[in-house]
Amino acid sequence: DALRFLRDECRCMEATTSVACANRCTFCWRGSTHPNALKWGSFEADDPQWLVQQMVDKHLAKIIKPLKGAQVDENSFSEALQPRHVALSLVGEPVMYPKMGELLRAIHTPPYSMSTFLVTNGQHPEELANLPQVTQLYISIDASNAEELKKIDRPLFKDYWERLLASLKAAAEKKEKQRKVARLTILKDVNDEDISGYTKLIDLMRADFIEVKGATFAGWNRDATGLTMDNCPYFDDIIRFAQKLEYDFGGEYTLSAVHEHSCSALLVRRGLEQAVWIDFDEFNKYIADHYNGEKSTLMSVPFTEYSLPAPEWAGPKSSTLGMDPQHTRVTELTVEQLGARDYAKAALECF
Repeated sequence: DALRFLRDECRCMEATTSVACANRCTFCWRGSTHPNALKWGSFEADDPQWLVQQMVDKHLAKIIKPLKGAQVDENSFSEALQPRHVALSLVGEPVMYPKMGELLRAIHTPPYSMSTFLVTNGQHPEELANLPQVTQLYISIDASNAEELKKIDRPLFKDYWERLLASLKAAAEKKEKQRKVARLTILKDVNDEDISGYTKLIDLMRADFIEVKGATFAGWNRDATGLTMDNCPYFDDIIRFAQKLEYDFGGEYTLSAVHEHSCSALLVRRGLEQAVWIDFDEFNKYIADHYNGEKSTLMSVPFTEYSLPAPEWAGPKSSTLGMDPQHTRVTELTVEQLGARDYAKAALECF
């Protein structure tokens, strides 16, 4: 996941174009404070240019500027005042917003010239098929079969499974011009058993990358969700799951990066090992040419043209387990987390 391995990650912001969502995922941190909806409907759509300006202004006012004077690196603080990357996720389903094409253009071009990381739940295949270029596209695959997906995501659509399959196929149609990531949020003892089911879905998407991440406890109501802290996997659980995926794919994907701090691992399709990292300066050049041409919703070049290999510190053999050596970890690990670190290292060494 490129957002986890950016040297300028202090310049990342997170925003959404829609607070409504067609799922009520049990593990979602937003709880029940935001609306659910099947489509945009009669909601008024904000002007894209105004919306981007508000995203940046609120991010700086609410998140960044209050940190001034705290124990933060001064250079990082100064850089953070000029966001360079935006994750379109946060809450809700971003592709429901009816002016997404205009919004992406506003984000990608001056005066902002930001990269975009868009996460969708796979319940809107038509909108996904028509989605213009984003820097990196994620589809959440929260379960390996229809029964588990209904239990975990609690979708509003009756044809939720068919919609997910159609979304995966729509992503595959974008081929090599769009970076595509299958995002698996793992709940221990809930959706972590059926490895082959996941491989079939990922293959349908023709994902370039697979992000396996552990669910983060968000104060779940056990009676409402059936989840507790025990369902949050440790880092070694994620590593073993990723290794099982790699084995089940029979060499089609390989483990390319780990990140202990966020309890995640990244697999890459064979042949793309040198394209894990994104060269954002090159991306900005290509996207500028793309908007000047406006011949297609996708750029004319494959994403490998603006990609680079990941640094050694992000790799599975890294002594820092994905932590940038220029960064300092300020949170202490628990005894359980320290044990998970040792188990993860052992698993990585012998695989």
